[in-house]
Amino acid sequence: MESHSEYTSLFDLAMVLSEVMDMVSPVVADHQKRTAYVAVRLAEGLGIPAQGRRELLLAGLIHDLGAFSLRERLDLLDFDFENSGTHTRIGYQLLKEFPPLAREAAIILHHHAPWDTKGYEEPDALEVPVQSHILHLADRLVILIDNDTDIQSQIVSIVDVLASRMGTLFMPQLQKPLLELAKMEEFWLNAVSPFLNARLREKYELYAAPAMEMSSGQQMQLAKILSRIIDFRSHYTATHSCGVAATAEALAGLCGFPQADCRMMRIAGFLHDMGKLAVPTEIIEKPARLSEEEYGIIKNHPQRTTRIVERLPELEVAALWVSQHHERLDGSGYPSHIQEREISLGSRVMAVADVFTAITEDRPYRKGMEKSHSLRILRAMADRHLLDREVLKQLESRFGDLSDLRRDAQREACGSYEELIEPFVGGVQ
Repeated sequence: MESHSEYTSLFDLAMVLSEVMDMVSPVVADHQKRTAYVAVRLAEGLGIPAQGRRELLLAGLIHDLGAFSLRERLDLLDFDFENSGTHTRIGYQLLKEFPPLAREAAIILHHHAPWDTKGYEEPDALEVPVQSHILHLADRLVILIDNDTDIQSQIVSIVDVLASRMGTLFMPQLQKPLLELAKMEEFWLNAVSPFLNARLREKYELYAAPAMEMSSGQQMQLAKILSRIIDFRSHYTATHSCGVAATAEALAGLCGFPQADCRMMRIAGFLHDMGKLAVPTEIIEKPARLSEEEYGIIKNHPQRTTRIVERLPELEVAALWVSQHHERLDGSGYPSHIQEREISLGSRVMAVADVFTAITEDRPYRKGMEKSHSLRILRAMADRHLLDREVLKQLESRFGDLSDLRRDAQREACGSYEELIEPFVGGVQ
């Protein structure tokens, strides 16, 4: 089995989070990256220290973390959108207990707080960080950009709109840095550049402390946060990924994987459906049979997941496992239609864990299947050379224990869903 690095870059993970959220629609693509870039340039003009700029850059990359649905993301593109508190609170709740991003969580919580806070309901007894006010202005600047018009011709109108709100919506001290940036063509061209990733990395490396890294345990925490972003966008899928993660980790142990690979299997389980963020919610929630076109959209999700996960070298093995978790031994799976000899053992474990979880978990439109019914389906899939028979034998030998693990993990996730989401939105649609 492969060995795994104990550390990963916080910047790279924030970039992955940003791109995962951008999968929802091309309309919102690069919004968070652009906002992060504009924010750090404003922070430079305001004289914010390097650590504060670094925190602001990371917060900018993930500031819409709590907006799970396409509808929410599109609503936020309205300059005067009023119901902006829900996604900021959810983003804060997701990150506040995660030490590497706890300070960024506070920035995200308040990034729609108007400078004149009259009538603004504070969601937490925290002082509004200055970075939140910077992020607020940067976010609104970016949504004023018309992608179909030359950026140079828009500068005056954008600055006029923002300047007219200084002292009410925006922090008045930001007017001078904004006007200085307005004179710089390179600022505007970089803000809409297709090479923005490189500009952001340059800024982060300029600001970053030498040891800004994350342990494997924190990596697991972040994978769990990612799974919530994936699952919590719909009450139909609110606990699926954590069920797969718990099952896959235990099943890998039964199949003889070393402990490090079992942990990586759990991370892969949390991330295996990341590509479904690009699938419209109405398809995810459809209780009836999918059309051929809808099924085609669903079949793209393993490849989308892989493109994101493989960018983190530490997760190379997890990327392989999730890329193949819908392949079948007879070649009838997707997206590559590879056959038995090409499918890794880890992917076979993931496939069994995914099917097992899907048929035994409760869904809003049906109850989970009991043991006898579940085993009939799983054995039939093994007989048809879809699932690995030897992996299935390990599951059968500990079916009750694995069911309990899956149920406990999903019960915990359900509790998190009810605590984090439902108080604000009554269930994500």
